[in-house]
Amino acid sequence: MDAIFLSDALYNRQFGHGRYIGPYAVSANLRAHGYQSLVIDYFQSHPDLFGALSRLLTPETVVVGISSTFLNPRAKTATPNHSYDSMDVYYEGELHATDAAALRLWLTELKNTMSKFAPKAKLVLGGAKALRAFDNPDTYAAFDYVCLGAGDDAILSLVQTLKHGGTPEVALHRGLHVLKGAKLKTDVDACPDARFSSLDAVQAHESLPIEVSRGCAFNCKFCHYEKRTSLRKSTDLLREEFLRNHERFGTTNYHFTDDCFNDHPDKVRSLCELFLNLPFEISWVSYARVDVAVKFPETIRLMVDSGARALFWGIESLDEITARRAGKGTPPDKVKKFLKDFVRDYGDRCLTAASFIVGLPGESRESLMRTRDFICDNDVMDALAISPLLIASYSERLDMKVIDYADYARNPAKYGFTKISFQPHYWEHEHMNSHEAHELTNQIFLDWRKARGRGGLSGIWHYPHLRTLGYSHEDIANLIRGNQLPQDFDAQSGRRFQEFLGRYFTNLEAAALAVSKPNRRLA
Repeated sequence: MDAIFLSDALYNRQFGHGRYIGPYAVSANLRAHGYQSLVIDYFQSHPDLFGALSRLLTPETVVVGISSTFLNPRAKTATPNHSYDSMDVYYEGELHATDAAALRLWLTELKNTMSKFAPKAKLVLGGAKALRAFDNPDTYAAFDYVCLGAGDDAILSLVQTLKHGGTPEVALHRGLHVLKGAKLKTDVDACPDARFSSLDAVQAHESLPIEVSRGCAFNCKFCHYEKRTSLRKSTDLLREEFLRNHERFGTTNYHFTDDCFNDHPDKVRSLCELFLNLPFEISWVSYARVDVAVKFPETIRLMVDSGARALFWGIESLDEITARRAGKGTPPDKVKKFLKDFVRDYGDRCLTAASFIVGLPGESRESLMRTRDFICDNDVMDALAISPLLIASYSERLDMKVIDYADYARNPAKYGFTKISFQPHYWEHEHMNSHEAHELTNQIFLDWRKARGRGGLSGIWHYPHLRTLGYSHEDIANLIRGNQLPQDFDAQSGRRFQEFLGRYFTNLEAAALAVSKPNRRLA
């Protein structure tokens, strides 16, 4: 292997989560250019990760990368009132470790394994959470490079440079080496074809992630992802991917990695027409936006008819002035009506989640309590994603080069922030501070769960993976809505996930070793 990437998205320790597309897109780009690349997914659940790496690393390996975007710490334990799949877990710990000391020990063991079996290999941190390294650079000093922005071309350039004995161009930022040449995701030439191969150990009928577009056409002030531009993948290329995945793996369930599937009605129409004309039915989950759905209601039926089985609505606030200042323009009364109507018209076929941010500038505690009352008193969503506002540490050197910072980070005073710090993370404005936002987030989440009688699963993103594990749409709807479930669901889903992992790790290593045998003989 020229490159090996570690990835995981372990929101739920019991039955796991599906794959994230990021490292597979990077890996597919390397393979397209003639390099051998391997993704080790679910690495936090591997029974002997360093043993596997000792067999898979070779003197030819030049890059070991860690995808940070959905990497979550494992220490969270479930309680009756606060489960480990709540939003809190996304921001706790240090990457997959519970604290900085544990991460440093793990990274030391990883670097020692690399030095022994792949002495030329460099350790690279990539993904959306890579920014966190700059708030605690001593903890992340083991990384040779940090890759910000779109990793497709940056990692390809790094591998090419290292394979030829060169030294990559870097910029020193807070003590860490940032790869030059990385881009915003919306600055790449096209949304690329991410081909899954035999090296990815995809199992029969496994649900898969697929890129529909990159970037977002909107400009929400709290968002750190690429804004104002949506780079769509061609329908011809998408059709080829759907057909290829179905032919090779029998895949019909998907997680669309699209920041906003319904950002334009023409896009919805062209894509849904493609889905409906496939020679097999698909089901999918994705992010969507209420204001476009309200303006173009005909697109909603198209989405559900074409296979939408879970949609994530980014609401953020039901206070009209706050929402407008944050980049959400639909009047709250129309949002409320839309949510009620959607559940009434499509709730039997499509699950819904809605997100809210606690601590947006301009929103008071009293306003948030009114939002709590509305979502507790009305059946308007199957899952609630609520989190305190987070603001990233701003760098003018990186802004609009590899990171599209949130406007709140660029101009905090403009939006009323009177204090911001990052070690530890803290902010305050006229109506709230970050500590109060965190406490209020937990209160609203628990109040909603109790009022709506929701079960142990608080999000829709598990949907494709649970389909992989053999659960039907009705099973998953019952799980999320707290309805009747098999008494042995916990044990059954955990057993199915462990069986899935066992097959995955066995097949992955066998495929990788089969490819690397010629190189090992030469070595």
